[in-house]
Amino acid sequence: MGSPVRTLRPTAERLKDRLRQYTQEGRAFDFQDGSGASRSGAPLLSVLGFWLNFCGAPLSALVLASDQRTDLLDPSVQRPGEPIVELSPRELSQQSRTGELRVLALPKSQVELVDNWDVLGLRATHSIDYHCADVFVPATHTYLATTTNPANGGAIYRLGLVNMSAIGHTGWALGVGRRLLDELKLVAAAKSGTRNAAVDTAQFHAAYATAEAKLRSARAWAMEVWRGIEDTLDTGELTSTEQDTLLRPALNHATWTVQDVGQTVHRWAGTAAIRRGPIDRFLRDLGTGTQHITSSPTVLQNCGKWLSGEQPRAHWEFLDLTP
Repeated sequence: MGSPVRTLRPTAERLKDRLRQYTQEGRAFDFQDGSGASRSGAPLLSVLGFWLNFCGAPLSALVLASDQRTDLLDPSVQRPGEPIVELSPRELSQQSRTGELRVLALPKSQVELVDNWDVLGLRATHSIDYHCADVFVPATHTYLATTTNPANGGAIYRLGLVNMSAIGHTGWALGVGRRLLDELKLVAAAKSGTRNAAVDTAQFHAAYATAEAKLRSARAWAMEVWRGIEDTLDTGELTSTEQDTLLRPALNHATWTVQDVGQTVHRWAGTAAIRRGPIDRFLRDLGTGTQHITSSPTVLQNCGKWLSGEQPRAHWEFLDLTP
């Protein structure tokens, strides 16, 4: 295997080329000239400072994307062909404050990475924190975090960021549950016939069947919800509030159902559950994944407000149910 530099450089160069294609002036990595003004003349976003938690795999990234509330600066600050206006960061930030929640793409060199992902499970995601202050990003390198009107891509990108992430979270939960039950079956096969084997009892067989039923039921509901969403997107329409709502409890239900499945696996796997191996690893991953905000009680409570009819005219904006 070649050195890391030789291995990563072609990938980095290709990414640079792609980013240049999607910018107006081909200055994907030349965001500022020191004065805070964009050399391309595009409107600027002033990021006065943020601390972002749980940023998956930023150490391998060339460009970081962050969702933050920002200050959109007046594009009249500097236009193509005009002299660069010398304004301080504070003066620029006072041009026009929108408070919009936007996704910003900026070079990794402009943020400070905090190597604090010392966790029990999902360690491979390396979801460390990072923060920055007084950074300027061209508006061409941002978009509204709540947008359902993508500039590129197919129908799936009309889901919006949060709904798209729900696909991954739901699939992860169901995949972990499936793997845990498959691993428990292997343990049972290895222990069956040995002295006092718990896996030979009727109690184990009933527990395994119950866990299998729970997992398959959660998967069936998730597939039903997402099949309906797919059909809607295929017609060119946006998802309804009902669909936006249902995908959230479907994710929550899948996650916590798999947590129950994990407890069953832990109970019957014996020492295989405490020694280093697949069951140990996936149980630790499950313990961490259940703590994600998308599976939190608050999201479920908001779903109940709409489903029960308390807020029938509300709609979803990012993770919030807005009246």
